[in-house]
Order: sequence, then C-alpha cells, then structure tokens
Amino acid sequence: MSTHWISTNPEAVVHPIELVPGSYNRDAVREASIYLPEEQFAHFEALLVLHDPLSSFSRYAFTEVPLAIWAPVIEDMHAWVTQIDDNARLDQITPSPGFISAHSRQRFLERETENLRAFRETSDQLATWLKDAAHKHGVVSVLGM
Repeated sequence: MSTHWISTNPEAVVHPIELVPGSYNRDAVREASIYLPEEQFAHFEALLVLHDPLSSFSRYAFTEVPLAIWAPVIEDMHAWVTQIDDNARLDQITPSPGFISAHSRQRFLERETENLRAFRETSDQLATWLKDAAHKHGVVSVLGM
C-alpha cells in the first residue's frame, strides 16, 4: 500500500487502527495487517456503521467484520472513487464519509482538493485490499487502539 494514509508499519501511523486479514488471534503485530490513522479510519468507519447498524462495533475494540458486511462497504468505497473522479466535492459524496470530529472535517475542507485525492486513492486501494482479504479469510478484523 502506498498512500500516506495506509501503512504496513504500525509505528509509522499516529493512533493506528489495524485491519487484520482473518480472525484476531492475539498476535501483537501481524505481517499481513495494514494500518490507518484513527482520523482517516473514521471516513470508512461510517460505512461499517451504515451497513451493520445493530453491531456493537467500536474503533477502540477488537471486532471481526464478516464478508457480508464488507461487501457493501467495498461497493460504497468504489462509488466514492467514481464520484471523486467525476469531480464531486466532499458535501456531494454519498454515502457521506465519517469524521472523528467537526474540527477534523474542517481541516479536511481547508485542503479539500488535496484531501479528496488522498481519500480517493485510499478508498481505491483499501477496497482492493479488503476485497482480497475478506474473500480469502471470510472476515477482516478491526483492531482499535
């Protein structure tokens, strides 16, 4: 993964959220995992909540998310890529990406064009990674801070 929002090194990420292909098995660091900063993970977390509203998902816990939930999340991420390619602004993107705070959203908007490019690239790469991992393992675990 080559975006500045995704890393394979947890030490390179501030407040990392780890995505683990497969079930969580208490290993401290998994070589196949990827990491996103908590602030950027919130964009994608909104889709998890949208597609699994009854779950007890928390970015501060260890949660196994099955392929049945990831599949529509991945579809929405591809839709985001298409919308950004069609020059959508943040407020035009549906479903709406999440933000960790109003301040985080404001910072995103201050550099909207640059941040949308990074968001688009991350959405595209993350959707590809999630599709491969979820199909191979049946679940992708989200490990919070």
